[in-house]
Amino acid sequence: MNVTKLACCTPLVMMMSYLTACSSGGSSSGPSDDVNSDDNESAGGSVTAASTGSAYLPTGDEPNTVGLQLARSGDGSLHASYADIGGNVFYGRCDGNCESPDAWQSIEIADVDIDFGGYVVPRLELDSQDRPRIVFHAVPGSFDAGNTHYAECNVDCLNTANWRSEAVLGHGGNLLEFRLVNTDWFALDPDGTVVISYLVQNGLVDTDKHLRLLSCESACTSNASWSERIIATYPFALGRPVSIAIGAEGRMYLTTDIQGISADTAALTWFGCVSDCLDDGAWTDGVALQTLQTDLDSLPDLSLTTAPGGRPAIAAFDDADRSSLTLHYCSGDCSTQTGWVQQDVGESIDLPGGVYGAGYGVDARFDGDALELVFAAKSADSPLRQLVVATRCEQDCASAAGTWESRVLARTDRTEAGQGICLFIGTRISSSISAVPGAVGFTSEPQWACGTDPVLVISPDGERYYDNAADVRFFELSTVAVTE
Repeated sequence: MNVTKLACCTPLVMMMSYLTACSSGGSSSGPSDDVNSDDNESAGGSVTAASTGSAYLPTGDEPNTVGLQLARSGDGSLHASYADIGGNVFYGRCDGNCESPDAWQSIEIADVDIDFGGYVVPRLELDSQDRPRIVFHAVPGSFDAGNTHYAECNVDCLNTANWRSEAVLGHGGNLLEFRLVNTDWFALDPDGTVVISYLVQNGLVDTDKHLRLLSCESACTSNASWSERIIATYPFALGRPVSIAIGAEGRMYLTTDIQGISADTAALTWFGCVSDCLDDGAWTDGVALQTLQTDLDSLPDLSLTTAPGGRPAIAAFDDADRSSLTLHYCSGDCSTQTGWVQQDVGESIDLPGGVYGAGYGVDARFDGDALELVFAAKSADSPLRQLVVATRCEQDCASAAGTWESRVLARTDRTEAGQGICLFIGTRISSSISAVPGAVGFTSEPQWACGTDPVLVISPDGERYYDNAADVRFFELSTVAVTE
């Protein structure tokens, strides 16, 4: 089966409604706020929201994007970072009515020359003054080493001239695009210190992978301002970006999956430090919490966050024999396995019609003492992953006594027309979720199967999916849905 990512001016799609995204972004406000209405039960299609509406974020001539991440500032504005597949990095902002594409302003803050197999993935944070800070990892081509860049702006950030950037890390291995997209490997501490973490080697001939913590307190567009600390070393392991969470009083936590070369499984592993974590503070040894399936048919994902009291929590998605969404919560001594409790949250999710694949692209955050998980899933009548679901627990979340209430935030199940021998088969959610209060970001992937008809398979438990030998063509569009 051939898989083709469509360019903006591909003749097939010039008649499709998605082409509004090629210059200034397109939108579809959705037929109804009632997610159980007949209008919302159709299969396939452009993005509709189960709430107030959604918008595709603007790019240049290339509509396909990667790495969308949102942040909300104290004045209520939404901020976004994302990159297109041509190597251009964008910063966007919306001050209101963000379900409308016209409400979004976006500028290119950096560009990287990339060839076949190359990619750029950005991450976004706001500092204590709500100034945007963006890091982006760039791999120029299939056989090139990657570099991580830091970019900042302090005033009038919709003006490209006010952005400064610099490469801060070069290494001998390529971190895979889908892992960079699905990991929060960049964070700011309460003082504004920039922190980046990877599990990578020191050079092309180094067989060991080092859990590296890079940090910068000021003048971060200068390479000389950055320092590095090695937390742990693993021989003959695969490179990974590492999730970072910084809790109360400077406590710092890291989580990644440790996978040996040629292995089909990985150990979800947590590391913690109480104070002076970037200098000489003591880090725990890695604590293995879960075995994840990591073969080519599986896409494990995780989200690391901290409770108001500073204790870490991890939501881990695994789709080995069946999809599972497991919550790990530290209730005792976090440096030991016995200090952690686990609960399969996926078994507690209840939506009309059932949910399949619940947990993909999970984003976890605490709202006071309540924990909310936002992720992608499939409904029983959907052959593709087309729902953005939020499930919330008020207390006892890591035990069987916890009660989870779920709602659909957005869905991508409107039908688009086919064209010639290309049949529209639906719009799936293709990468990680970025949730902030009142909005959620994700990547929409409308797909057409060309050459042969796709076969809709219904499994014994009722789950539906497409199995075909067609040429599949698709877009990848950065999408923001307003949920309040």
